[in-house]
Amino acid sequence: MKNFWRRYTCISIWGIISVVISVTYLITYNMPDYLGINQWYECIYNLSIGYISALIFFVLQVYIPTVRKQEEAKNILQPEIHNICTEMDTMLALFSCFVDVNQNEISIKHLQGDTIYYNKEAITGEKNVKSQAFDDFRKKFQSFPNTVQQKIDKLKSKSLYQDLDEDIIIIITTIEQCSFPTTVKSVGELYGICSSYSGLEKDLIEFKELHSQLVKYDEQPTFNVFTALSDEECAVYRQRLEQYGPLGEALNLQLARNIRK
Repeated sequence: MKNFWRRYTCISIWGIISVVISVTYLITYNMPDYLGINQWYECIYNLSIGYISALIFFVLQVYIPTVRKQEEAKNILQPEIHNICTEMDTMLALFSCFVDVNQNEISIKHLQGDTIYYNKEAITGEKNVKSQAFDDFRKKFQSFPNTVQQKIDKLKSKSLYQDLDEDIIIIITTIEQCSFPTTVKSVGELYGICSSYSGLEKDLIEFKELHSQLVKYDEQPTFNVFTALSDEECAVYRQRLEQYGPLGEALNLQLARNIRK
């Protein structure tokens, strides 16, 4: 009912007016016509009854089937929606943990060489999964726009995409047009120094808002929390990685993501 009112506000208002006119006409039907407007009143009443009938037909034959179709499409495409939400949430969490934002000035913190070390806590419903990992900072941030776009393209390639709720499609389209992912890519080129990006705070706020809007349609939302490791923790962590032998940084990176506390 709330969604119908929000989407069809004008139609709903006229529906309420028509009901009020119909009820008042029936209440005053046997009252004397002192003002001589009964003929006009009856005409308006008939129009109101016709509008109410058309509105009921619209709700039963158009709106309800459309809502059911949209809900079915959303349920089928839920994994794709969830992947987009998770990717956005991960980057916002990493950005919050490793990037200082002061107005339009940004700087990198907790960066050792090109590597960021962190504790990650993924919260899914009542389940929390903790892990320690590290990433190549530049590759992680520079690949973000492409990663998000790939997940969006996968969603849009589905035949049921056009059957989704119009609000979801608008959110996805706005995410594609948002400039924040491009800013994140640029952050990957910094070397721990401050740099100025016009409109950064506005872009960040917009991206957070888009994420919060899309999460409403994610039935299994995952929220990620990242905490930078101290120098001592990083040293201990690198020792833990050495047990896997000289397999190279790339293999260590994959193994690190599977290490649990």
